[in-house]
Amino acid sequence: MESISTAAYNRGWETKWDDMKRYGPFSRHIRRILKDMIRPLKIESVLDVGCGQGSLLEELRTEFPYLKPCGVDFSKSAVELARQRIPDGRFWVSDITQGPLDETYDLVVCSEVLEHIPDDIRAIQNLRQMTDKYLLISSP
Repeated sequence: MESISTAAYNRGWETKWDDMKRYGPFSRHIRRILKDMIRPLKIESVLDVGCGQGSLLEELRTEFPYLKPCGVDFSKSAVELARQRIPDGRFWVSDITQGPLDETYDLVVCSEVLEHIPDDIRAIQNLRQMTDKYLLISSP
């Protein structure tokens, strides 16, 4: 059974957040800053933790077509949207505080997510375990 917060996030992605995250000025600005930071890095794989509907991975893929895009979110609805947006990407529904994924990535990005997680220290520890090279975290 879904927790109330998971159900609320699923409803948000199903009804209102897709356009906001894709077209909203704040989200576009954050993606521009992240791309500027990523541009000089030598990476082949990227994991977006809290990927939502995949707008960051979609932009990264446009600018860096060689990247292997992966994403994780605890909202099933968000992951379904991300899979539609990036059919050749790999996506998982998972709570990052429960443990890291079994793989590692050249770059792990966690943008505008940690402020929503009560156990942010555990989340950061798990993020670190999933990166081979770089960990990029942004939070308001």
